[in-house]
Amino acid sequence: MITGSLWALNQPNLFWIYTNAMKKLIEFLAKSLTTEPDKVIVEEVVVDNRQIIKLSVANEDMGMIIGKSGRIIKAIRTLLKIKAIKENKRVYLELVEQDAING
Repeated sequence: MITGSLWALNQPNLFWIYTNAMKKLIEFLAKSLTTEPDKVIVEEVVVDNRQIIKLSVANEDMGMIIGKSGRIIKAIRTLLKIKAIKENKRVYLELVEQDAING
């Protein structure tokens, strides 16, 4: 009998929920911190065995996401790392300028 997260990985719908959860977590946190939540873009890229989440916000909100001395972005990465460790994955968060996503 398969238990816990291994069982979920064998279920196609639940696997999608697990992989999409980290993206949703980052999106929720970013939209909560910014003044223009409609300009928050979260993209997910899988390369080899690594999941890369690219976060883009309005240029005016970039400072709110980074925080003083990078404290906010470090805290977001820490939350992401905790979630990734629980799911036995390698996940990286990249903060990308809005222009790099659009053009």
